[in-house]
Amino acid sequence: MATIDQACRECKNSFSIEEVDQAFYTKMEVPLPTLCPEDRQRRRMLWRNERSLYHGKCELCGKQIITMYRPGSPYKVYCNPCWWGDRWSGLDSGRSFDFNRPFFEQFKELLYATPHPSLCNDASSTNSDYVNQTSYMKDSYLVFDSDCSESVYYSHLSKYSKSSMDCLRIYECELCYECVDCEKCYQLFNSQDCQNCTDSAFLRDCRNCNHCFGSVGLRNKEYYFFNKPLSKEAYEATIAAFNLDTHGNREKLKAEVRQWFLNFSFKADHNMNNENSTGDYLKNTKDCSFAFDCQDVRDCHFCSNLSNGATDCYDYDVWGFKAELIYDSITVGDRARKVLFSNTCWGVDELMYCDNCMFSSNLFGCVGLKKNTYCILNKQYSKEEYEVLVPRIIEHMQKTGEWGEFFPSTMSAFAYNETVASIYYPLSPQEAQSMGYSWKEDDESSNYKGPDVQVPAKISDVNDAILKQILRCKKTDKLYRVIPQELAFYRQMQLPVPLLCPEERHVQRMSQRNPRKLWPRHCDACQTSIQSTYAPNRPEKVLCEACYLKTVY
Repeated sequence: MATIDQACRECKNSFSIEEVDQAFYTKMEVPLPTLCPEDRQRRRMLWRNERSLYHGKCELCGKQIITMYRPGSPYKVYCNPCWWGDRWSGLDSGRSFDFNRPFFEQFKELLYATPHPSLCNDASSTNSDYVNQTSYMKDSYLVFDSDCSESVYYSHLSKYSKSSMDCLRIYECELCYECVDCEKCYQLFNSQDCQNCTDSAFLRDCRNCNHCFGSVGLRNKEYYFFNKPLSKEAYEATIAAFNLDTHGNREKLKAEVRQWFLNFSFKADHNMNNENSTGDYLKNTKDCSFAFDCQDVRDCHFCSNLSNGATDCYDYDVWGFKAELIYDSITVGDRARKVLFSNTCWGVDELMYCDNCMFSSNLFGCVGLKKNTYCILNKQYSKEEYEVLVPRIIEHMQKTGEWGEFFPSTMSAFAYNETVASIYYPLSPQEAQSMGYSWKEDDESSNYKGPDVQVPAKISDVNDAILKQILRCKKTDKLYRVIPQELAFYRQMQLPVPLLCPEERHVQRMSQRNPRKLWPRHCDACQTSIQSTYAPNRPEKVLCEACYLKTVY
């Protein structure tokens, strides 16, 4: 088979479908995609809300709840205990397939009629009401897409971490603040891409370092200041002179450090121990292409945020855990097998066009089923009936142009700026609406009539009264609060109270990571051809791995 070049139905840009891609589509018995990889991912991400939380009421027990569905959503929402309980069944909303109507029209009606869990969390978390897309969390607040962490606040993708705040993608870290992509670090502040570093701050790509400050590319170093060694006494005196317990001094230093880092080389990617794989932030992968933030997976293409043994998958975002043969789906995992065009399903086998179905098999067009088999539009069939009816429905969808396409964005419960799509594919409200996406307007600031609070610049000047005050973000004008655990952390670590709301702080951390896009370019040292997430017009000096390793010390 020859490579096929095709124009994206959405953005009109050309994209290639390689022979290996075509073989996968043939194996999965699906047509060739009509959208480019980026637009396919954007469409899936429109169905995943991680960070937007609201107050609501369970429509079964009447309890006040925290939910990811905004007021006025057409979805029926139950609190998680009710949704997982036995007081209702997804089969109650089952209906027969109507061959005189499009599939998506019928699925939309089922989607709105069947209850959804208020949050995508398991039952293992304690004292962590304001979290979403998590498991095994304890005493945490406004933490998203995270697992197995305790006393973590305002963070995203925290794994096996403790007592940390305002972090993005940390693993086995403790007492860390404003860290991005850091692993096994202790008391590390304002750092990125570091491993096994302690009692340090403002580092980039350092390993096994302690008491280091403002440094790049260090290995096994102690008491380094801006990449120069100092005595213990000189180091401590120099750091103390910065007075980093005030907001102004800290922000000024952050800007200076970012500019100083540009004097050093950057590795073309953040990959480690991969074989025949392309993408960024890959670890222990094999035969993967255009994959991002994936670990311990193989044969995964156009995928992101996968781990723990996912294999033979295409266009698949979030989770993994021994999943295989997943196509054009999001938030699917836990030994899921052969899942097509589905959202938020786990422990499942042989699913097509399903939403929030768990521990089930052989489902087509189902919503909210648990431990069910051989169902279509939530209606129970025998195995023989199911196997006759599904091919007829697929044939019908081929005629209507629906077969092979993920759910339309208009059916999602979430506005564009509530979803992951807005992070990786940012749009203005006008751009989103011109493309047919809904947009949620924030009006909380206009409703607030209280006084504007002047936050003291120095943490020692902040008293407990701030816990009862409403603060206004200096950039977005959004309102936010300081919670007691947060204030205790700032005092313990001698950190100033932030002047930006939690969401803007997250946006700024995300901006420190490169986009999920690969550009062909050349190593700035040896001129070998490389692929990199650093665009050619950026100011960084970008090196291949071999040349970069010569610069670290």
